[in-house]
Amino acid sequence: MFILLTFVVVTTVTWIGIPICYFVRNRDSLSELFLVKSFILGILTLGNILPILYSCGLSVNKSFLFVLGFASVFNLFLLCKKKLHSVSEKKGFVVIFSFFCCILLYSSAFLFTKGCPFYGRAWGDMLNYSNTANFLKNYKADTQFGYTKPASKAVVEGGLINDRVGQSFLHAFVSALTRTPNLDTFYYVCILGGLSTYAAVLFCCRFVRISIGISSLIAFYCGTSPPTIVISLESFLSQILACPIVLFGLYISAQAIHYKRVALFLVNYLCTCWIYLTYFEVLPIYFYRDWE
Repeated sequence: MFILLTFVVVTTVTWIGIPICYFVRNRDSLSELFLVKSFILGILTLGNILPILYSCGLSVNKSFLFVLGFASVFNLFLLCKKKLHSVSEKKGFVVIFSFFCCILLYSSAFLFTKGCPFYGRAWGDMLNYSNTANFLKNYKADTQFGYTKPASKAVVEGGLINDRVGQSFLHAFVSALTRTPNLDTFYYVCILGGLSTYAAVLFCCRFVRISIGISSLIAFYCGTSPPTIVISLESFLSQILACPIVLFGLYISAQAIHYKRVALFLVNYLCTCWIYLTYFEVLPIYFYRDWE
């Protein structure tokens, strides 16, 4: 069941990212990287739209339905108009297969839990992050008093709502989508971070004209390498979610400068907002241009 939920989460995030990916795609129809790009753009969409809807008074329990519904209507419209089609090129299946293997490798942790959720090292930060996500999922932004649970009261009085809140919105989305407790869905969010590493490295490899097969292998290694997995197991949720977006944002910046397309600059803006909300400390690296 936990492995199935992993695929549900990844598929839903990808589904939400398709509308933006459709508008920023290259002119040559849909490339072999379309689904992977839709996945990472889905994370950026959720990370930017959910805070806006929350500030309008919608908890994540309600706002995620709005986002999912809009994406579904738009995607079904594209399907009816035959604007979307499956990737028929052989090299496209190499990307999808390696991405699928990356998901399976992360999901294999559930095989050793004997039917229980997987928590990794379960540091104390996991509890803080889970409480913040639970608060965003169930309470509106204009709620100030009347908290009955100590965990919700700790979020407000402890200032957790202002600490790397981007990751908590994504965490709240995963919990609301799967209808499971926030603490039990923590590892699913870590998986999204590992898959983001795969996607970001894949795009950078393709940008420097490495073949699609070699790019997929490099991306698979980076997305499942011990350092990447250790970050997720140590409950460093902000790092595993933000650092790949730094790399992806640099790739988008290069694309935007090369093609001079407004849509790509907007995606770069989404990357900046996501990094600001999730892991503010890496913004100086993101904006540093003098690599010498």
